[in-house]
Amino acid sequence: MLTKRQYGVALLGLIFATQVLVHIIWARVNYQGAIEFHAGEAFEAYHGAQNVETFGLRWAALQDMATAPSLRAHPYLYVHHPNFGLYFSLLAHYLGFRTFASQMALSTAFWSFGIVVFCLLVDAICGDRLLALVSAGLVGLDPGNALEFGCNIHRAADFGSACLFLVVSLSALRSRGWRFVLLAIGTMLFAMGADYIHFFFLTLMALMVTFAASFRSKSSKQMPPISLETPVAPVSRRQPFRRLVNILYTPFLIATIAFCAFSLRQIQVISGAGYVTWTHDFLYQVLNRTHNERLYHGDWSKDTTDFYADSSILNPGFAPKNTVATRFAVIGSTLDTNIAAFFVGRLPMERISNSKSRVLSLLVPIFSLTLLLLSWTRRRQRVRIPLGRSTDEKPLVLPLIILCSAIFSLIGMSFLIPTYFTQWFPAFRLPLFLGALLGAVLARIAFLGKCRPVILATLILLLLIRVVCPAEALQEASNLALDHAVFASTLRNGVTYCNFTSASVSCFSGATTCVPTAKGFVKLGANGHLDSSTDFQFLLEKDRFENKEYMLPHTVILFPYGDPIARSSMEASQFFRKVAETQRFVAFEHK
Repeated sequence: MLTKRQYGVALLGLIFATQVLVHIIWARVNYQGAIEFHAGEAFEAYHGAQNVETFGLRWAALQDMATAPSLRAHPYLYVHHPNFGLYFSLLAHYLGFRTFASQMALSTAFWSFGIVVFCLLVDAICGDRLLALVSAGLVGLDPGNALEFGCNIHRAADFGSACLFLVVSLSALRSRGWRFVLLAIGTMLFAMGADYIHFFFLTLMALMVTFAASFRSKSSKQMPPISLETPVAPVSRRQPFRRLVNILYTPFLIATIAFCAFSLRQIQVISGAGYVTWTHDFLYQVLNRTHNERLYHGDWSKDTTDFYADSSILNPGFAPKNTVATRFAVIGSTLDTNIAAFFVGRLPMERISNSKSRVLSLLVPIFSLTLLLLSWTRRRQRVRIPLGRSTDEKPLVLPLIILCSAIFSLIGMSFLIPTYFTQWFPAFRLPLFLGALLGAVLARIAFLGKCRPVILATLILLLLIRVVCPAEALQEASNLALDHAVFASTLRNGVTYCNFTSASVSCFSGATTCVPTAKGFVKLGANGHLDSSTDFQFLLEKDRFENKEYMLPHTVILFPYGDPIARSSMEASQFFRKVAETQRFVAFEHK
């Protein structure tokens, strides 16, 4: 067993090692994160912060997507979840980190923070510091993880927010003071900054974990503190109502805090967008996310389209219905891949997952194993939850609670928010978090027998292998990193078109950037200009209907992303000439 001193030194070493790895990968390409890894969200966050710096708090610091320098083009708001990266970018700006590259580099600190919190979480659940350190190392020192998740203004904190959410929730089983309440609100806002899916899933999982832990733990025989700080005497089993209140107290507290955190966000939206706008958007999004559009009295398609167009609110897209089998297939295969990636590394698992031979989902086997182990545990002597360490206890119950809660939460989300959850679950950081957490829990369960030394040695060997083999991640970073920032910074006048997101160019140029559709690029190549706002995929300017300047671009920047017809249309056009080209972009200028 590691001493507290040794454990602390190991955690500091973990921070240092993860920082070295992520900077080795991204510093050589000036932290210009690839489109494939951050989906333009880092650009959106950086650009949103620029708009707040330029226009102030006119819209309650909501994310303004408009790119034109003129005030009349603002705001074009995104209100469907708080963009953590926007506020981080603002803070970094005031701390002196003003360039995109410097803020991307600074964001790596959140990645290392998340790895340390994950280590503490595994330690609290499994009661094994060595396993916790090795598990954290398997995540944080995986070059594939550092490449994909370690450097991103908006997303680098997602993994840490998930870990911190559960750590704080578990701490509620022992401490419920006002300091805990404030910490919990901050943690939940932190998680909400990733996405509502992230926040709702973690809230559901935390409720299940704390309910099951309160029911199972001996501490559930105590009434909740009357003053939130002063414990009271134990409650007898002959007082079922008071015992029930005590079991439900912690989940109720977490649910209340989560509701308060969610309400704070809604108050911000009301302040920035207006009450009427908020009520319509909230209604439309809830009905769509839960697939209850039939409850709407009116023309759903026309009313929603007109509302978002007239209000200059970005609609993230309505999710169509899907089948239960599809939901389970997506969730199961994603979870499967991430659990396996925890053990063997992300880059090898990506090659296996992209091949024609796909491994069978672990969702059902894990669930079956959990039920069998729970049944076995109930027949054994009483087992306490390892919230405190004791050599005569087998800390098995809490790992099993975590396992069951994760599976039931996935199932619950697949029915509460059917398509929206299964559509975006593979794209965000929850699979990384769940894969790592369930992988560590499964390893702890395997320690029940006499296999602990063999399993631990195997995990350490896997860790050493991935630490000394970052070459593939280095090569992939070089192949995918963007290099358009310097060229875009020269575009100070006129309108620019691109084929990705508006912010991917405007955050460097400070000028208007629009994104035509595939048919729009064909029309642009043939005519030299566009005619209507319907020719655009993204025309995120409030004055887009009356300002005809947006129809004639001065420059077109194309990334190797999306439909190749855009480049062929530009190259064949008599109205444009090529002015720049690298491995990652090509630019055309209007003649």
